[in-house]
Amino acid sequence: MSIKKYFFQHSPKSKLPIKKTVHLPSATLYLPSPPRSSPNVSIEGGSQPHVTQWSRDMAPGSRGERSSFRSRRGPGVPSPQPDVTMLSRLLKEHQAKQNERKELQEKRRREAITAATCLTEALVDHLNVGVAQAYMNQRKLDHEVKTLQVQAAQFAKQTGQWIGMVENFNQALKEIGDVENWARSIELDMRTIATALEYVYKGQLQSAPS
Repeated sequence: MSIKKYFFQHSPKSKLPIKKTVHLPSATLYLPSPPRSSPNVSIEGGSQPHVTQWSRDMAPGSRGERSSFRSRRGPGVPSPQPDVTMLSRLLKEHQAKQNERKELQEKRRREAITAATCLTEALVDHLNVGVAQAYMNQRKLDHEVKTLQVQAAQFAKQTGQWIGMVENFNQALKEIGDVENWARSIELDMRTIATALEYVYKGQLQSAPS
């Protein structure tokens, strides 16, 4: 808020310069330049405010000038302190609203992340049903293949044992065949010997009566 007070306007007689401006935190104060001739100058018409005597205490920014301004300020003019308080309150409210917005944004972000995660999991589960079934079938096939490999190894081992037994049996049969051949050769020899003895015996019987 800007408060303008005019303390002096230049007069044609004195030819004083126009006003000076001092910027305060909440008001704009116009002060006259130091008078050249008379300490008190009256304004024609009587409607303008009376200008007090210029002194060192009335210099812009001095303590006397601030006290004089406070004394001349009317009851309806607000002081700068409430403006600072209002600005501080507005700043606090703005910061509180920003914090609330940040918390709300963070909450919404977490909710969005959770929803996106659930959606992704649902889509992945839906798309991976066939893949999961194929994977289960593959695991079953792998298990069956391993079982078949174990059984095939056991069967190969048992087949080797059977082959060994057959070879032993063939060897035994060969040995039996050799014994049979030896027995046949002995039988033939014995028959030859028996036939020879029979001829000899018959020859002896025929030669005995004569």
